[in-house]
Amino acid sequence: MTGEKLVVRQATAGDRSRLIYLIEHAQRVRVPRCWPVGLEPRSILLAEEGRQLAGFVSAVVTYPPVSVLQGIGLADPWPVTELLDLLLPPLVHGLRQQGARALVYIGEEPWLIPPLRERTFAVVNRILTYVKDDFVVPSRGNQKVCVRPVQKEDLGTIVALDEAAFDPLWRNTIDVLDEVRRHCPYFVVAELDGRVVGYQFNDLEGERGHLTRIAVHPDVQGQGIGVRLMAEAIDFFLAMDVESITLNTQQDNWPARRLYHWFGFRPLEREALVLWKTL
Repeated sequence: MTGEKLVVRQATAGDRSRLIYLIEHAQRVRVPRCWPVGLEPRSILLAEEGRQLAGFVSAVVTYPPVSVLQGIGLADPWPVTELLDLLLPPLVHGLRQQGARALVYIGEEPWLIPPLRERTFAVVNRILTYVKDDFVVPSRGNQKVCVRPVQKEDLGTIVALDEAAFDPLWRNTIDVLDEVRRHCPYFVVAELDGRVVGYQFNDLEGERGHLTRIAVHPDVQGQGIGVRLMAEAIDFFLAMDVESITLNTQQDNWPARRLYHWFGFRPLEREALVLWKTL
């Protein structure tokens, strides 16, 4: 720290290399897995001291009125409280202009959670992690269901399914779903009587498979569609020769937790917090 005044500004494409350097070398960084590939300068605010990058923060309005604190990073000398007090006010102002009425952080970083809670972020839920170390399938589910690879034409239907099944925080936009479709190794839909009534996408993380999302339309829940999707997912992971399968779910999502227990998933002793700040 040189003693110069910290200045806040919006990132540009020319800041990409500096952001990547900070992400790769700083100890206090929290970014999505798609970064730095998915860096979107318009969503990032920088704090600079002269030409030194002190930190950054990024948030996106995923589904109005909810926005998500997507990324944050601090160069090693800087206190997190100073950077938050500098970056949060202009970030919140910009999010309000985009129609956001809440800012949410989901994570488990111990260096970040206490300062956020001191700045009126309240715990509204917890995210639990489950693991399965075998490929046993207790049921194949509804065999009238057709499980097939997703097509681009399905994405609008999936957006509508998300709106029916999830609160705004957990919904996917069509742009996010299209990105998943193009890069995720497994993305399928469940059709019943020619109608898309569910979907699932999974990822691979080294020798571990991750069940990222499973969803069934509320109108047809309880008909073995989620069980069918789970069985197909485990078949996929078996074919990929992974050693274990993980998934995350909200603490209060009891129907999903019962399904996971039945399939032999066990909870790990770790959890992430969902922190909510009303704007």
